[in-house]
Amino acid sequence: MQWYYTPKDVRRLVGITNRQMKYWADKKIVHPRLSSCRSTRFYTLPDIITMAAMAGMRETGLSVQEMCEPARKFRKRLDRISKESVAHLDVSYRGSFRALQSDNPNARSGMFLFSVATLIARAAAVEQPAA
Repeated sequence: MQWYYTPKDVRRLVGITNRQMKYWADKKIVHPRLSSCRSTRFYTLPDIITMAAMAGMRETGLSVQEMCEPARKFRKRLDRISKESVAHLDVSYRGSFRALQSDNPNARSGMFLFSVATLIARAAAVEQPAA
């Protein structure tokens, strides 16, 4: 499983624009790493999970301003989850973003947004060159 993704990868995985990625980085919701020449931002899987959750909630009419603080807290919680465990999470929203193990009966309570395993499968497809 890849751990760092380019903005192009993120656009393909999450369906958001460079401008949205930069805005969320400026708001300290995601924490991209800069390349050594500081020309390219690289995003981690927890960054992508957070952006996918925000993109899913944006479709419900919730404003970005309303999502900022819950998204920051969610992103911090993702940092405390091991790389191996993050692949087995389902993400939902019920007043705040939640990430629970897929086999947890409460994992899909509230508004189910996506399964991280599905996002990782899409990421693996992005990593493979087209035949």
